[in-house]
Amino acid sequence: MSDSAVKAYQDYHSFVGIFISHYAQLETLLRKIVRQRCGMDDERFEAVVGFPRSGQLRALAQKLVGMDNMPSEDRAMVDDAFQHLAIVTLLRDRVVHYGGSPILDDNVVLFSKGLDEWDNSDVVPQSDLWDAARDLNRVYIILATKVFSAGKPNPNGETALRLLQSWQYKRPQPPRNR
Repeated sequence: MSDSAVKAYQDYHSFVGIFISHYAQLETLLRKIVRQRCGMDDERFEAVVGFPRSGQLRALAQKLVGMDNMPSEDRAMVDDAFQHLAIVTLLRDRVVHYGGSPILDDNVVLFSKGLDEWDNSDVVPQSDLWDAARDLNRVYIILATKVFSAGKPNPNGETALRLLQSWQYKRPQPPRNR
């Protein structure tokens, strides 16, 4: 195996580990948001809601948060974060459930359900995957400060939000699917 192939393999698997870790933290936060908005303790929440799939949990949290009163600037930021999360969840599903394989030129083939072969629409630049992992942190900070801790003193969250001020949200593009 060439050095470049080894590096591509290592980079992809580093991405998978970091991405899944970040996504798991965000999924835990979504569960806390839903539980908080429903006013349930952990035991009741598990009995009623259980452990829904990621997309269902995101949609439920988004619906409950949509009932909140919040300043319009915060609402726009939270709505964009949820929209971005919906698209990143599709990427997560492909990575986790169907896998991928690094190829040369810093690209990755992400497999999808029912594909025996892949084509160019399945090839994703490795940099796009790393951007998605970094953006999960941004979504986490926005939801943690503007939704979960809303109205409570949260100096760490406010510091994180100030760091995000230089980051201009870019509306995510849907993943390239067949």
